[in-house]
Amino acid sequence: MNLQQPISLSSTYISTLHTSSSLKLSPWDKDDDNVNVQELEVDAFTLTCVGFGLIAFNFLVLGNMGDMGVGGVIARIMNTFG
Repeated sequence: MNLQQPISLSSTYISTLHTSSSLKLSPWDKDDDNVNVQELEVDAFTLTCVGFGLIAFNFLVLGNMGDMGVGGVIARIMNTFG
């Protein structure tokens, strides 16, 4: 099992575009081979670290801002309209 294999976000979409020749992206495209595709390859470990970092940011920063944070804004809306 290879856990460090990069994940290509656009390889599946591009392979389906090449297999169906009747699919036209736009009626104005005359040359379908001249397409700029930028792929983003990110491994699973990096995605996991970013996800846990965002969760930690949510709890440690946004959760502890007091009345100026997300909870304070929601409480103000609930007290005003509730």
